[in-house]
Amino acid sequence: MSIVYAHRRKDNGKIFYIGMGVSKARANNRSTRNRYWKKVERQYGVEIDILAENLSVKEAEELEMFLIEEIGLDNLTNITKGGQKGRIGDRKTKEEREKISKSRMGMKFSQEHKDKISQSKKGYHKGIKNHKSVQVYCGHLDKEFECILDCARELGYSRQYIQEMISGKRRNKFNLKKI
Repeated sequence: MSIVYAHRRKDNGKIFYIGMGVSKARANNRSTRNRYWKKVERQYGVEIDILAENLSVKEAEELEMFLIEEIGLDNLTNITKGGQKGRIGDRKTKEEREKISKSRMGMKFSQEHKDKISQSKKGYHKGIKNHKSVQVYCGHLDKEFECILDCARELGYSRQYIQEMISGKRRNKFNLKKI
């Protein structure tokens, strides 16, 4: 069973967010909200109204989409039109992408922030997919490698096998160490 809820500003009672969830805990959750929601909450406070309870997921999605459309996406802090939209793997409409793009325009980052982003991207996708690369020293060859995958190719073993030697799950016959 699902619920549909609204978040209102404490100062004037105006609805600024429509949402759905499987319990009232989702309506009360403050940590997983977008920055626009958090800004309104900081400035004006939030009151929570449960609009409907004991709905099927489909009914809750339809009600959420209907309410967002009635109020207008531009009048809410919602990023998407509700329903299945916004869940992982769903594609956003052109309008949703434009709203997100518009909200991010003009964002300024300090040089320190840019450097941190740059550093975090270095070595990405090199070696283990979706993990930052780990530099490896091979005592047997007296050679350093940029990542586990390069080391594995040089030694003729799989990446997993090399990783297990480094972590201690296998006998480390090449004296491998993380750098």
